Amino acid sequence: MAGESAPLRVGLIGAGGIAAAHLDAWQAQGAECVIASRTRPTALAERFGVEIAEDPDALIDRVDVVGILAPTPAHPGLALRAIARGLHVVCEKPLAMTAAEAQRMADAADAAEVQLLPAHVVRYFAAYRRIQQRIDAGGIGALRNLRLSRAGAGPATAWFYDEGAGGGVIRDLLIHDIDQALWLAGPVVSVTARQDPPSVAGRLAAPVTATVELLHANGVASRIDGG
Repeated sequence: MAGESAPLRVGLIGAGGIAAAHLDAWQAQGAECVIASRTRPTALAERFGVEIAEDPDALIDRVDVVGILAPTPAHPGLALRAIARGLHVVCEKPLAMTAAEAQRMADAADAAEVQLLPAHVVRYFAAYRRIQQRIDAGGIGALRNLRLSRAGAGPATAWFYDEGAGGGVIRDLLIHDIDQALWLAGPVVSVTARQDPPSVAGRLAAPVTATVELLHANGVASRIDGG
């Protein structure tokens, strides 16, 4: 019909456990999707009725937005390639292995005048948003302590248990609650963290639990437990 705009074209790089959730959400918004992965994701593509691109560069060439779902060490390189071509990027958390790499990605997006959105989805959950709004409005009084917890079944992918590959229960799971603590209580001046059992040669055992304690600049103390 005349006057109708073309649908948003979204390319997803990576076809792991989170890919179905991204495809489902994008298609609910009316986007046309294409996926690329090191292993050809035939079953996933058939389930959602999407095309498979031969490689990330072929995918980047045909979309408006790139979603990066690959393991963490691949995030900066893929994001910078998409940003260099003027594309918006949604990137799974954490953005990168180091703060310096994440800052480089953010700086590149700013310079290219495109959006770089880390997939910290909990900020968009209605219940968490209401908590943030009540704190900002002074509806629960002065904030002194935060307690957050998160637990779930570990994924089957080997990289999750390899701290050198960007995995780990704190970096990949509790990062949601660390982000919430920063959102609700502001910048942090000290961090204490412990994991049980400790990793061995950078590898995690399962089951594994961890606790992160944060002291915020405003005096609020946060404790985050998970496993």
